[in-house]
Amino acid sequence: MTLGISYALNRRLVVMGDLLLSGDETEHDVSIPSVGKVTEVFPKGSGYSIVGLTQKVIVICDDMAIAWAGHEVAARLVIQELRAMAGSGLTPAALRAYLKQLPDELNGLDLQLTGYFVYENAAYQINFDARTFDTPSCTDLHLIGTGAPVFESLLGQYQW
Repeated sequence: MTLGISYALNRRLVVMGDLLLSGDETEHDVSIPSVGKVTEVFPKGSGYSIVGLTQKVIVICDDMAIAWAGHEVAARLVIQELRAMAGSGLTPAALRAYLKQLPDELNGLDLQLTGYFVYENAAYQINFDARTFDTPSCTDLHLIGTGAPVFESLLGQYQW
């Protein structure tokens, strides 16, 4: 289960995400620092497990950070393209155009993005297939990943 979040809190921009990669159970042992062996949480034979760790919050450039969820290959391709665009004078309009055509480029690979791009002292939300949620203290709360519905449910139960 993946969860990525971006939001503004008192005019401060926040991007967070987890590190776990989940998928079909594999034959090799995976160890997670906070848990130890994954088989302690997902016993062998459960069919679905943690298969590794990877960074899911990415600093694209000094003015852009994103969190991703979905297919790791799709994420790597998009990160590479965003870094190339950032190196050649990225604008909010060019970013919007890129995100709009992204479904064609992914050829059906699952990907969700959320984050921020700061351009000329203004913050621009980056969202691709993200869920939007508001709380009294957070504006523009965006959730991605299979954990998004669960987190949204928890937010609805508590005063944040």
